[in-house]
Amino acid sequence: MNELAEAIIELAGSDYVGIMNVSEDDPISHYDFNKALCKRYGWDDSCVVANEETENIYFFDNSLRKRLLKTKITSCFGR
Repeated sequence: MNELAEAIIELAGSDYVGIMNVSEDDPISHYDFNKALCKRYGWDDSCVVANEETENIYFFDNSLRKRLLKTKITSCFGR
């Protein structure tokens, strides 16, 4: 979690205004994120259902963070 604190401190000292996803380096789908979150906290994940599409465009995009911040974020879900 120190990486998140470092990213917040870095953002606080910048001129950036807006919303930014501060996630791990590889994009992660909402489905995978929610499954991993359930696993991490020991919750039942049977309510997390995949959205079957030809192309999954719903993922946490971290390209803005990579362009603007020096802080590296590693996986917190052990993927």
